[in-house]
Amino acid sequence: MPGLRVTFGLHLDGQRAVQPADRLGEITVGPLGLLAILETHLGLLGEQSSRAERIVQYRECLAKADGVAVFYHASFATDPQGVADALLEWRDLWHLHGWDGHFDDVLPARLRDLAAVEEIAARQLAPSLGERLARVHRELDRRTPPIESVRLAEALEALPKRWREVLARLPVVAWTLEAAGEGFLGRLQEALRRAAAGEKPGRMPWQEDGSVRVARSETRFLAGAWLANEVADAPSTLLVSTLENARLDESL
Repeated sequence: MPGLRVTFGLHLDGQRAVQPADRLGEITVGPLGLLAILETHLGLLGEQSSRAERIVQYRECLAKADGVAVFYHASFATDPQGVADALLEWRDLWHLHGWDGHFDDVLPARLRDLAAVEEIAARQLAPSLGERLARVHRELDRRTPPIESVRLAEALEALPKRWREVLARLPVVAWTLEAAGEGFLGRLQEALRRAAAGEKPGRMPWQEDGSVRVARSETRFLAGAWLANEVADAPSTLLVSTLENARLDESL
């Protein structure tokens, strides 16, 4: 029986606009989605605490390790929830990028304080994404999930260490880019594809054939109004926006 064909990207959790098609055996997921698939097939799936619950748990860990000489003491006395939120985010990022919960013997004072908190958190705090990935990585030595391929939306080198470790045990396939445009747009796409593959495309003379347009505006408001007018004339246009999304929604 063929396995799952997975498309994975760091920002692909949640709903997406996808054209109807026969996609039996295919799935597009982000970090939480792929982790859930792996934990299910490896027998590791369990009830997970929410972010809010983990903040409360970590706040209790900080309280137990607190003292007058501890670096977060004054801030914790004023805003225990906010301090727990910020320090938990640091901790989770460390685990996601390969930290195993232990420090070297020679430590700055602040890291010594956090090491004391970590001894408590190891027993009382629900696991982070990085810790769950480390557990999946260990289990992949014993079991193989029914995954036929994993196609990455980002370069493997750009992913956090824990994800790189897990994906190294899975059948990752390269994403093949194809130039689908015509005219100058097609040549520009092909040049970008070659650059992504490590080649050095030559200089391209600009060609005014209507396939590529560059528009600039004095204000964001005028840019949004112009774009709204353009989209109204071509309702099937795919619009990709990376900045000022709320302002753009107002204009459209």
